[in-house]
Amino acid sequence: MRAPTPGNAVYPEDPDQEIPGPEGCSVAEQLLQRLVALRRWSGQPSLRRLRILGGSVELADGTWVDALPETTVSAVLRGHGPRGLPRLALVEAFVRACLMSCGQQRHAAEQVRRWRRAWRALAAGEKGAPALAERDLALAAGEEGAPAPAGRDPALPVPRQLPRPIRGFAGREPQLAQLEEWSRRPYGDLAAGPLVLVTGPPGIGKSALVVQWAHRSAARFPDGHLYADLSGDAGAHPVIVRFLRALGVRVAPDDEEEASCLYRSVLAGKLMLVVLDNARSVRQVRPLLPGSPTCTVVVSARTYLSDLVIREGALPMELSALSDHDAFRVLSAALNVELAHRDREECRRYVVEAGGSPLALRILAESLIRERNVPRLNA
Repeated sequence: MRAPTPGNAVYPEDPDQEIPGPEGCSVAEQLLQRLVALRRWSGQPSLRRLRILGGSVELADGTWVDALPETTVSAVLRGHGPRGLPRLALVEAFVRACLMSCGQQRHAAEQVRRWRRAWRALAAGEKGAPALAERDLALAAGEEGAPAPAGRDPALPVPRQLPRPIRGFAGREPQLAQLEEWSRRPYGDLAAGPLVLVTGPPGIGKSALVVQWAHRSAARFPDGHLYADLSGDAGAHPVIVRFLRALGVRVAPDDEEEASCLYRSVLAGKLMLVVLDNARSVRQVRPLLPGSPTCTVVVSARTYLSDLVIREGALPMELSALSDHDAFRVLSAALNVELAHRDREECRRYVVEAGGSPLALRILAESLIRERNVPRLNA
């Protein structure tokens, strides 16, 4: 019996064993048996957990439904579903949810492709099976003419909205490590995804830290990265509309609450990173929080948003002034290294004058560069 794990996480009984795949299946029954084996390998996650991790899909009429309804999945796995193969969308969502449930989401894309190829091979031999739709067959075959879900633009790329990281970023290693640890916390059956609140005075480097960490961890969020600077937005609705458009929803509701519900539905089950920079109030942030445990949210703000910690369970991180050592590293990175070491005493004076503020250090570096007419940055 497996030992309990933090956050009700489920891990494979034998993580070194190869992930069960569909290769060699010649009939639909064998494919279903392999799906059962995959679920067993991933720790036998509950149907409820699979439903949560499976997220939602949009039907042709524009309504949103669970990708893995508990009753449907139970019937399919027991062989009580419609004759023939299950829908391709259900197979893909099931495989992805099993891997996410046991912390193996990095293999999800590769494994989904394996199952899609097997499904396509079996679908070619299935005649008249009621569970097979022309759209599923077209998608599996990779045909360009496959119809897109209603309300979505298939030409849009996966959103990668993170701004450019600051060149010469230095220091903050403990905070970077803490963000990484918090963002990797395992999914619970009902727990929301990681939510982090980074606070500190102006110029202390909140945005730089968050963006730096986000770029380092970007590969762990294959479904995309959403970013918004909230300093210029009075409310959440304009941001929700922008996010929905980036996610392929052409027409967003005019009502903020309705738009927020749709936003949560679209993000359900996706491995997404949402960065909300320069937030001013909890009221501004709350409608932008996904409900899915698969999404990670990082918020930066000048003030401590206590309600976000108390009611939403945000993990608080307060940034303080850089140490003299790290401040000198920031200044050296902004200057020509040779100049920084040649004028070490003058640079140390700048470090004291900046008071450990990365922004102040960069302003001082700019002044020194203009005075000395030296190269602006290290090559």
